[in-house]
Amino acid sequence: MKSILLLNLFLTINYLSFSQDVKREYIESFNRVDTSVLIDFLETINSQGKLMTKQEALDYVYHGDSSRLYCIHEILNMETEKRSGITREFKLPRKYFFIELKNCYLIASSSYLCKDLNKLAQVSLVLEVISKNLILKDTLEIYRGNEYNYEFAGMINPINGKVFITGFNKIVKRYARLLELNQDELRFKIIREKNNADISSENWKSEVEKLGWYDEFMK
Repeated sequence: MKSILLLNLFLTINYLSFSQDVKREYIESFNRVDTSVLIDFLETINSQGKLMTKQEALDYVYHGDSSRLYCIHEILNMETEKRSGITREFKLPRKYFFIELKNCYLIASSSYLCKDLNKLAQVSLVLEVISKNLILKDTLEIYRGNEYNYEFAGMINPINGKVFITGFNKIVKRYARLLELNQDELRFKIIREKNNADISSENWKSEVEKLGWYDEFMK
């Protein structure tokens, strides 16, 4: 039960639309990755990616909600250090990478979480699983963070689609998860997990080796 609840922490309802058809042109507009190299989500989010068009953002990320295209910021009076109003900034999601597996496609794109004036704007990176007949089957949030820190991050093996995620929450403290993609259902499931994990660096390969999961991550 706990595994199911924790996995749900990674799912983002902003993307969830399993009956949605996805156009091949949209998938192929993402950059294909070198499958011989593990993909680090921190490095991914720090790269530029490709800006989506406004229509792509509405069709595939925000599902017609045009208000999500704008981030709200406070306007501060530098002399009085008081808020003098708010402003809206137009922000488009970005396309990051495309992986083709035997039974499906994986694409990673970002969105912005920036409607709460009391919180720093965050970027969310989501991995979408799309069947070969171009139906969205599953989504997995693989990174969330702001310009100073992240809530969770990790890496993916582009050969087999296995994902390592680590982060922090109040219930289980520092956690680590290894997920694999069920090739029949085309949905992610947790296959290894550790709470109160001893994660001491952002060298994910080293951390997975330390957890004793590396062979399983690579096979």
